[in-house]
Amino acid sequence: MYIFGSKIFFNLFKELSDDYILENIDDTSIKKNFVINNDDYVRILFIENFKKTDFKLFFKEEIPTIFLLNNINDFKNYKVFSSNFHVILSLPVNIFSLIDIIKILITKYSYFKNSKIRIKNYILDSNQRLIVKNNLKSKLTEKELKLILALHKNNGLAKNDLLTIVWSHNTFLDTHVLETHLYRLRKKIKKVFNDNHFITEINSLYYIQQ
Repeated sequence: MYIFGSKIFFNLFKELSDDYILENIDDTSIKKNFVINNDDYVRILFIENFKKTDFKLFFKEEIPTIFLLNNINDFKNYKVFSSNFHVILSLPVNIFSLIDIIKILITKYSYFKNSKIRIKNYILDSNQRLIVKNNLKSKLTEKELKLILALHKNNGLAKNDLLTIVWSHNTFLDTHVLETHLYRLRKKIKKVFNDNHFITEINSLYYIQQ
């Protein structure tokens, strides 16, 4: 966990909790080339100890961050991007309540990270049902998501195998149902990403080429 802007708070937190690896960043000028290699961390930032131009760069990332201000109403003046992993608190703050918030953020962020899967040059977000490549993204239906996950985990599947996996062992469905969903999914990928080869068929088996 990285604490920005308060050596006193850093020392207090260190005495009260030994559950986290702590690092204090007390320089009043956050360098733009500052990089944290570990994905599993939380940032605690005392906003008023920094220039706006210094800390605003951290809002560009969806990283668990707690922003502490003397007056929470002043936050609207900062006009920065806020994500689901940003928490804004007014000082003074109860340290034990803060620890609970940190635990919730870590759990939430861990779930968020685990919902994302890299497939080819794409990122599949199973939580949001999105497929993303560069700055492009497309919303998926539940069945489209299941089709992609099935082919990713079991590459080279026949139509009956996909029907069994995606439609929960319903053997009464016609293969036309699968063909319709595959057609719509391929059309969607082609339209958004201009990719004609996301799902390929070879010898009656379907693949997502890795």
